[in-house]
Amino acid sequence: MLDFVDINKLRYKFAKLLSKLHNGLHLSLESINDKIVNSSFFDFFEDNQIEVFFEQEYSTIIEKMFGINMNDYGDEDIGPVYWAGLQYINIFLNYHIPIRQIFLLCPLDVMVGHYTIYHEMNEIELCKNFLEVEYKKSILKLLRNNNDLSIRQLSILSGISENTIRYYELDNKHLFNASNEAIKKLSNCLSYPRVFFKKESDFIPYSPSLIDDKLFLYELEKNVRLFYNLSGELTLTISFEKINNPFYLLLDDPIALFSGKKRIVIDNVLYKLFIQSSIKNMIDNFIAKERRLFY
Repeated sequence: MLDFVDINKLRYKFAKLLSKLHNGLHLSLESINDKIVNSSFFDFFEDNQIEVFFEQEYSTIIEKMFGINMNDYGDEDIGPVYWAGLQYINIFLNYHIPIRQIFLLCPLDVMVGHYTIYHEMNEIELCKNFLEVEYKKSILKLLRNNNDLSIRQLSILSGISENTIRYYELDNKHLFNASNEAIKKLSNCLSYPRVFFKKESDFIPYSPSLIDDKLFLYELEKNVRLFYNLSGELTLTISFEKINNPFYLLLDDPIALFSGKKRIVIDNVLYKLFIQSSIKNMIDNFIAKERRLFY
């Protein structure tokens, strides 16, 4: 069986952090959201270094994020902000959307607005609402507005035509499919990292034991065969070159592919692509089989 990253631990710690910031330190929802969107602090999700978050005390995290000493703060409570924190992680885990992107599309005050004192919005309905409402907002338009730039101004700065920018803002799918060169230009001009221009997060909620799991290896082999158009008759061996390293470090190492006597070394980009695709298939199959999401 696969060992997940402790999802409940992740959800509760993240939710408690938001509650401490708002209810304990009395920071506004807007200032908390702005810091999460604009700070690289939470990129440990994308870097697959979730242990960094687990190992740090709340006081350390808050000092790094806001430069605030937590010697004097009130008690946090299990209320709307705490509940909102749980929902952000639910969306993040279920739809593989980068966490900073989720806060951009659905700011904290909006998420808290889905909660009432007498009734908590159904979590499944909330996820559906996010896909149907918030996720249809234009990421590029939000980033552009955050920089107080018109389409014309962004066009001049980036060298990308106004029509193309309008096309990217029409549907996030268009933005996600933009060329690397276009994404680089937009990222540089808007001073926002590439994580805002990606369809899926690089976060992998699995432990090192994943590399020994038969289901994962089956999915990985299936993806490799499909990519290289290899028949089922050919013997295929996938070799992890640094098997003793933690799985998170394996993401930066290539794997060797043997088809008959031919040896192909898969580069880091393709390797990560194969890993992500295989895990996504496993998650989708798990959800379909269990008929539930991660809550």
